[in-house]
Amino acid sequence: MKAKIIDTHHTVQIENIQIDLFYNFNDGMLEVYIDGNYFVRSRFNPSRQILSYTNVLDVSVTYYDHYCKYIKQKNSNELD
Repeated sequence: MKAKIIDTHHTVQIENIQIDLFYNFNDGMLEVYIDGNYFVRSRFNPSRQILSYTNVLDVSVTYYDHYCKYIKQKNSNELD
């Protein structure tokens, strides 16, 4: 019998912001949703095809940081 994990979904909360990570092992694609809104889809290749909780937290914090910068820039552009 041969079995493998095809995809996984994790939800992380950072400062009352919900981050949903959907990872497909077959194509190595990661989709990120922040507070229920699509944020980004990108290629993600964890080392040795292991997606650990450390990776999940690291990726969540990284995309949360990108999200905060995006919102700050968007608000700055609206003020101009």
